[in-house]
Amino acid sequence: MDKINNGLKSRELYELISLQPEIIEKLEVIGGREDLTQAERYLDGMMDMDTAQQSYRDLKAFFEEDTDQLKMLYCQLECARRLFRRYEEKGDSKEHICRYDEMFYQIHRRVPREAWANVF
Repeated sequence: MDKINNGLKSRELYELISLQPEIIEKLEVIGGREDLTQAERYLDGMMDMDTAQQSYRDLKAFFEEDTDQLKMLYCQLECARRLFRRYEEKGDSKEHICRYDEMFYQIHRRVPREAWANVF
């Protein structure tokens, strides 16, 4: 999915939000190995306030074998990257966005807390 976002790269986002190195490695494997094109509609839904919760539940069901929740996390962070792109298109600087973790906050508040339990 890295190819569809010309702004913030996945690794850069992972480091900006201080993910643990072992989590970063696992996310990079998922990003390079998984074909997540079928998950696109859920990602789009998670970006819309009206459909975010249902899309999250649907994506979780889609990844039913994702016991460590890393595919879910990968998709949530992809949504954060897309939010970053929106801010960037509006002229906000990377430093401003990242300093206040706005992009992370925007996606974090749309998904249930249990999704983050294995990350922090």
